[in-house]
Amino acid sequence: MDSEDLDFSEDLPFESEDAGSSQQKADESRPAGITPEMSEYIKKIVSEVTKDRPERAGVLEQPEAKRARLDTFDNEVSSIFNACFAGSETEIPEDDTLLDSVVEPFLAGDKGPALPPKIAEFIGKMMTEKLSDDKLNEKVQSYKQPENCDLLQPTRINQIIWDKIKPGTRSKDIKFQKAQSVMVKSMTALAITIKDFLDGQASKRQTVHGMFDTLELLAQGNLQLNFARRELIKTDLSRDFATLCSQNVPVTKFLFGDEISKELKDIVDANQMAAKVTPKFGESSCRGRGSF
Repeated sequence: MDSEDLDFSEDLPFESEDAGSSQQKADESRPAGITPEMSEYIKKIVSEVTKDRPERAGVLEQPEAKRARLDTFDNEVSSIFNACFAGSETEIPEDDTLLDSVVEPFLAGDKGPALPPKIAEFIGKMMTEKLSDDKLNEKVQSYKQPENCDLLQPTRINQIIWDKIKPGTRSKDIKFQKAQSVMVKSMTALAITIKDFLDGQASKRQTVHGMFDTLELLAQGNLQLNFARRELIKTDLSRDFATLCSQNVPVTKFLFGDEISKELKDIVDANQMAAKVTPKFGESSCRGRGSF
């Protein structure tokens, strides 16, 4: 927009006006947040722009189209200054849909939508019930390590370290290796399933079977990992409660099952009963000598 199209004379007070009245009007017309110093600076810039214009008496009569453009320009400038200097009070239109999409994930908690009942039942069974060794080995052997994935295998211990560790430590580590081996096989099953799907070599049924094999191996690896954790804790328990670490005790969302209080009570009762029916050391021999 050329400077000649703009009429800045309305922004400048006439010299004939009273100074106080002029100052009051200037303060009232000044956009919110504009300090007197800023106003003076703006007037100075305006003066520099208009100083070469020919002086004409009175107020310049602008065509309606030019005056409309001037009003629009003033309004835009005022809006910009108000937004920049009026503080942080910026009006944001309410959008319930956007707000809900942001808030709902935090209100939903840690759980997502329910799975189909059959899938949930399958996962629950695989997470708590150990497969037979034959069936698990068959599943593991059905997925071979890809030739270009050298790291897709259980992590082995360096031989020089293995030779130095205690037998008890070796035994514990072997249990972790077994769990890790099954979990790595689940990754292999998933990778092969993805490859066959992308290559178009697998039908929908085959892809679903591969995904379920992945879930099954993951769940069994996690179950073996829980058994290994029990073995680590076993050394800190009294010998009377060592049976809690048996694989016959089901693993749930708790490592030692949901009925730990009942299990402990049953163990205490069983030990007390065994103490009553089992003769104390040396008791039978004393009775034998007294019978003569």
